[in-house]
Amino acid sequence: MAIRDDQYAESPAGGRSSYRRSIINRSFLMDLRRRRIRRGRFTRTYHRFRNDDIIESDIAKSITSALWSDTTSTMTTPFTSSTQTGSTSGDYQWEVYKDDPASTSTATVQFNIAFGHSQGSGSQKNSGASSDDLTATKAVYTAYANMLLEPGDDKFTINGTDTKAMSFLSVGRERMKEQMNPNGWELHVSGTAGKKKGFLIDNSSTAAATTVNGNLVYSIVSGTLSAGPLNDTELGLFYPELGILAFDSNVLHSSFGLACATASNTDGGNNKVIYNAISGAANFQGRAEEDISSTHYFVRVKNSDFNFSNNPTFVTGSGVLYNASMVGDPKTFITTVGLYNDDNELVATAKLSKPLMKDFSREATIRVKLDY
Repeated sequence: MAIRDDQYAESPAGGRSSYRRSIINRSFLMDLRRRRIRRGRFTRTYHRFRNDDIIESDIAKSITSALWSDTTSTMTTPFTSSTQTGSTSGDYQWEVYKDDPASTSTATVQFNIAFGHSQGSGSQKNSGASSDDLTATKAVYTAYANMLLEPGDDKFTINGTDTKAMSFLSVGRERMKEQMNPNGWELHVSGTAGKKKGFLIDNSSTAAATTVNGNLVYSIVSGTLSAGPLNDTELGLFYPELGILAFDSNVLHSSFGLACATASNTDGGNNKVIYNAISGAANFQGRAEEDISSTHYFVRVKNSDFNFSNNPTFVTGSGVLYNASMVGDPKTFITTVGLYNDDNELVATAKLSKPLMKDFSREATIRVKLDY
């Protein structure tokens, strides 16, 4: 672009008037654009961000999402795999799916059910074990006690009483993301032996969490998300950061008739008891929770930038525009913004809601929000 500046010019009356005129040399501009077309190196691909183009949020927002796969918040028809439950691993835990693994190859485990007993009751001793208490149920109880209780404490305490028999429900890490959302889950269990159906939630809406072995803990109580806790009777412990529900099996029996067998060196089928209670009630809803931080990238497109394309449909092999009407006035359409690292590796893309037309008379600022 050529600019002619006249600081002073003679007026018709011969006096001097102070004014400034700028005249665009259109011929020069058109020639410059033609030369840019012929010299493809002017078609820029990368722009480096300046410091003021990037704004990082100092506040991480807590975001909740559906707990189960396929963005489902409520599971009504859980399934198990007969291959898994009938294997040795089925003595320790049952894997529960949202879709039938027998007919759906992409079915994934949503949560696990495990029964534990501090003295090893409720299952048979392991092959070659020297003592009847060396069973799968003792291994389960000990593993969860080591993970959830304070060092030196080897018994779960529910309602102020140590309990030997516990039932554990562990949600898969990929399902809960950073944690299960407190006051965001509700589990129904079907009642047996003349008992009513149970509605279980945590008490985070009415009580503060305690911290045990570095993990936040709430009480599991009867209630619904809509009505809140029905009473203060503790049925178990909820560890939101670990996605674990730990139930007192004796309380489940007295409250809902769920009888877990605890005979010594006898397979009580207790994992199946809990699974049947959950599948019979057909309602386990929950939310996953994670903290999201955001960074905003302001992509500034100057009027002289990105008006040409390296797409082979834009110019001929000799560098001539296919569309003659674009000679001197090319037009492109921005559809995607790519974010690259210093090694020119693509790390993120952002799609515009609709193509944005670009030519020499247009500039644009595109804000890209990156959540992580």
